[in-house]
Amino acid sequence: PTDRPSQELRCNPYDLRLYADWSKEKPPPTEPEILSTPPATQYVELRVLRRLHDQLLVEALPAVALLGHFDRRLLEHVFAEKKSTEEIGRLFELLQQEEWINQRGVQDEAEGTNLILDVEPGIRTRLFVYYQQSTLLTEVQSRAADYLERLTTDGDPSKLDWSFFDSTITVLEADPDKNRVVRWWRKVDSLMFSTC
Repeated sequence: PTDRPSQELRCNPYDLRLYADWSKEKPPPTEPEILSTPPATQYVELRVLRRLHDQLLVEALPAVALLGHFDRRLLEHVFAEKKSTEEIGRLFELLQQEEWINQRGVQDEAEGTNLILDVEPGIRTRLFVYYQQSTLLTEVQSRAADYLERLTTDGDPSKLDWSFFDSTITVLEADPDKNRVVRWWRKVDSLMFSTC
């Protein structure tokens, strides 16, 4: 039958584009760079880290990888003890300039409109794999989990953008207490039905 899937080797078009873009870089990656590291690591080091010209961005990447979606307030809570308000503001502006970050405005009761930054999903996955064993990721996870859990369960969940829930799921799935995400979801579920 002609409706069977092809047995030919196939590649993800998104990955192909990433590698094609990478090969066109100036300077292009060298053979030792290509062969010395796994593909996901290569991509992060050569396509993302090499292009960052501000240490503030480099330091924030584990948080960016974990969160996936964030506004300025979330960064303020995640980096409260590590960075000043001015540094967080500058970081938020620098992240808006990255080609792998999408921006969108959402309605916000407190501020009218809130700017949310979203990491391109393919890049987010690579960054998360790259930083998965990092102590920085562990530090960020703890602070982000506490804040996001409070944010999404203290009040009416219908007033929050979906991305806060998506980030909370990712952050809580990375928590050492593997049941924390289940307990959180049960709270959110009961809140959603209580507001109907």
